[in-house]
Amino acid sequence: MWLHHRKRCTICNHCGYRLWVPDTANPTTDLSRRDRKKQATRRAIARAALRLAQELGPDAVTIDAISEAADVSPRTVFNHFASKEDAILNVDPVRTDTIRAELAARPADEPPLASLRAVLLDASEQLDADLGDWRQRVRLVREHPASLYPRYVAAFTANERVLVELVAERLGVDVDHDIRPALLVAAAFSAMRVATDTWETSDRSVHIEDLIDEAFARLANGLT
Repeated sequence: MWLHHRKRCTICNHCGYRLWVPDTANPTTDLSRRDRKKQATRRAIARAALRLAQELGPDAVTIDAISEAADVSPRTVFNHFASKEDAILNVDPVRTDTIRAELAARPADEPPLASLRAVLLDASEQLDADLGDWRQRVRLVREHPASLYPRYVAAFTANERVLVELVAERLGVDVDHDIRPALLVAAAFSAMRVATDTWETSDRSVHIEDLIDEAFARLANGLT
């Protein structure tokens, strides 16, 4: 099944029916004023940390420097990020909770790969709003693997494990004895990585979501 972006009328490639993905699939649609303020503070801290890492290198960045650059207290930095590496990479545990909630909200009879596709496409829409910073973070990871790569991988692994457990639950199988959940999620994340890497090295004439869409479509069709 080919599901495109949520909130849009879509076409299933196999049956031709029009499908709607309901707005209620996204639990973060309505944010309170307090939540919006927290998001703004978090974004300011992450951008300050990113800017310092670009200027000084990740190893030279300190929590005190980040707090000064973001005009907040060191305690506020730690309220949002567990470490300076998390701040530089903008690692967000709430994002993992959002992914978990969105996957759990997908239709029970939807094929797992289609569910993963919808959830990760939604994540890419959020990423799209901040692509410039995201590209800089990926570049920093490549340039400073010893400092940033372990935390970068750990953040992906945490999201991946959550999805594996949920896919196993949807399939009604034991995650420790059935390879299908881990295989499906690994394929989905690989599709995301390949699509974003392709976009990163392209002339940017193609939208990143279109590349992700293509990658999942090829997976669903057996890579033909």
